[in-house]
Amino acid sequence: MFSFKRFINVARWDLTINSKFYTRSALFMVATICMPVCLSYLFKIILGDLPNLGTGVRGYAVIIVWIGMAYMIISSGYMFHNLLTKQGRIQEFTLPATNLERFLWHAVVTVVGVHLVFIAGVLLADLIHILFRLMVPGAEINSIFLYVFVAWKYWEQQKMKSMQAMMRFSIW
Repeated sequence: MFSFKRFINVARWDLTINSKFYTRSALFMVATICMPVCLSYLFKIILGDLPNLGTGVRGYAVIIVWIGMAYMIISSGYMFHNLLTKQGRIQEFTLPATNLERFLWHAVVTVVGVHLVFIAGVLLADLIHILFRLMVPGAEINSIFLYVFVAWKYWEQQKMKSMQAMMRFSIW
């Protein structure tokens, strides 16, 4: 029988015991998302090409989406990271909760938590992008966040075109 109180207790226990793991994972993800933006502007500053920044954010968005997809796939493998060691298995299975409550908590962390970290990383990358754009007077400021999350129609069209091309190629 599912109990929301036990579910909350499992969540509290997991976030307390594994806080280092979740913190390191989130910081790594945010840093990985921000890295393409920071490195591109750093190279432009070093090369003295800051006035010619360009206006597109498509390249950043594509890299960030690929990083996000890879992170979501990899983090789904960590859904049961507590079961890696014998001590972790003992701690996990001696919790006063049902298997459904434990599984549901890990599924929520894997699905919802990973997406929240991804959104936070994209927002921080967008903020860094905007701060660098403000360094150049008269530069057009486009949002990476809006391009990633609002332009899904474009992404779907591109995916369909690439799938059609792959189908044609596989037929030949």
